Amino acid sequence: MPLTTSTSITQETVLGPVTPETLFLTLTDPDLTPYFFNRCSFRCDNSEPGAPYSLVAGDEVVADGVILEYQPPLTIVLTFAQRWDRGIGDPPGRVRFSITDRSPLCQLTIVHDRLTAGSRLNDDFDDGWLLVASGLKTLIEAGRIMPLRDDEAAALAAEAAVPEAETAPVGATP
Repeated sequence: MPLTTSTSITQETVLGPVTPETLFLTLTDPDLTPYFFNRCSFRCDNSEPGAPYSLVAGDEVVADGVILEYQPPLTIVLTFAQRWDRGIGDPPGRVRFSITDRSPLCQLTIVHDRLTAGSRLNDDFDDGWLLVASGLKTLIEAGRIMPLRDDEAAALAAEAAVPEAETAPVGATP
């Protein structure tokens, strides 16, 4: 069997104002993760090292693995096996989320390593972690969901174009 070289992807983002505790909770709360994690919910029954987790979109598991390290509020490390493209047989990688307190801001560093060099998944992961970090930043700083599809962007634009009912004068006609 030929030796396979590995590679890694790093995404760094500064967010805030936010505390490390709030950022860590947001990263791991299954009710919040769909708002920034490509509409996927982070599911795990136990946060102890060795416990399984999954990322679920609707009823579909799109990624899964085990928790390797769980140190609130600064670090979570997971194995990461993609399940959205069953035709790709890459072995699981490893993802590290590290939070650095830069009060009143936080720096989030995402490192996805142990990736198969040359895999077509690497571009997906590179784009994916950028979207996760950007969506998290949008949620933390603006309290909004970052649109990922044209229909979501159109809905947000339409919502912004409609004047608030309480600001329109009574009896005004369009």
